[in-house]
Amino acid sequence: MSDMGGPIIEPDWLVPKIDQRMEWLVETGGIKVAKDGGAPFIFTFVDEGKSEMTLRERERWERTCDNCGVYTPDDGEFYTGYISRIVDDIQVLMAFGVCSNCKNNPMKGTEE
Repeated sequence: MSDMGGPIIEPDWLVPKIDQRMEWLVETGGIKVAKDGGAPFIFTFVDEGKSEMTLRERERWERTCDNCGVYTPDDGEFYTGYISRIVDDIQVLMAFGVCSNCKNNPMKGTEE
């Protein structure tokens, strides 16, 4: 058994983004659709980005920090993770990405 290093604490900047996205899932019926369809979970992103992105915009969006908005090129350090919540017996997994500065300073989390 390996030591996971203690509890994982969500950074202050991430919590309101999660809450906002969860509210959106409930308000738009995403939770209801999943529950009615028998889905055990929903996988989504903290931020979906614009609905009509070009391929180039989508590639840039995929490596843009969900906290500070800084783009990290392919040769830079970019980190991804996910959080989990349960709503009406549906597990919601929400992915996010952060630049190295926000990862290394999770409670501050802004690019200087």
